[in-house]
Amino acid sequence: MTGSKTITIFSNPIIGFTPAYSSPPNQCGSVTFTPTVSYPPPPSPIPATSWLYNWTFGTTSVPPNSTIQNPTCLFPAYGTGSQNFPVSIAITDNNGCAGTYTNDITVLQRPDALVEPSNLLWNNCSSTPFTLTIVNKSTTAAINTGYIIDWDDPNPLVETLTPIQFPFNGSWSHPYNLPGTFHLKVTATGPVPNGCNDTKIYPVFNGSTPTGGLTYDAGALQGCKPHTITFKLDEEAQNNAPTTFYYFDFGDNSPVYSFTQETMPPLDPIDGKYHITHTYNTASCSEPGQSFKLTHYIANPCSTIPNDVGF
Repeated sequence: MTGSKTITIFSNPIIGFTPAYSSPPNQCGSVTFTPTVSYPPPPSPIPATSWLYNWTFGTTSVPPNSTIQNPTCLFPAYGTGSQNFPVSIAITDNNGCAGTYTNDITVLQRPDALVEPSNLLWNNCSSTPFTLTIVNKSTTAAINTGYIIDWDDPNPLVETLTPIQFPFNGSWSHPYNLPGTFHLKVTATGPVPNGCNDTKIYPVFNGSTPTGGLTYDAGALQGCKPHTITFKLDEEAQNNAPTTFYYFDFGDNSPVYSFTQETMPPLDPIDGKYHITHTYNTASCSEPGQSFKLTHYIANPCSTIPNDVGF
């Protein structure tokens, strides 16, 4: 007896990449990568978004790795010259065949905008207002030509400092009079020939531990479907700091409710509380204990307050 079978062997892709340097700011550490692929017999396909990509840039790069097709990476290149970094990519195509490639790229160095709070804490949870004092920890402070500090706050919003005003280990202070989250932006400017700048953003929170107990009407936790329950947050919740986060998972596989302090529903005009209303359209008979569990918490950088309810 004779017969035949068709056997298909695919070629492994030959991998490469092309770096595109950000300009401006003139290759200052930021690079966007485009993969290249070829196969031994042409024609070679264009890399597809459905393929699997695994980029490795280094543990101190931002990001250190990526799984998208065309990532952008900011490399930790600080100084006034240039610096090499190894970059690796592995690609698996739709046939399950894989290839890898590693090569160095060269980027221009930039100044370092590193600062830290004098008390090592970016969050104030004790009183409002408070004064934040930052300390210059730039690794290139000796060659930086200046600093631009955007406090994300109108008191004042932006300050421009010289290296004499803000030297290495020198400090600068700012009062935050309002509660909330602020995105402090520090830019260090560098000398010629590179002409590069570096900007780092530091979240600052001014507030306190969130409050707001969860209540509901007597007998509201039982009923026949569809059953609507109105959960109420205590009045204290309206005093939580801006950007405070609220989370409600009703336990019935319905979409989760989430809010920030700024997007919470309007206060009820009768009792002055936040009302969160949900309708249960499925029975809880198949659930553990034959009941649903509401998972709820209120959170900000100071603390997370859980308010779970089982029924």
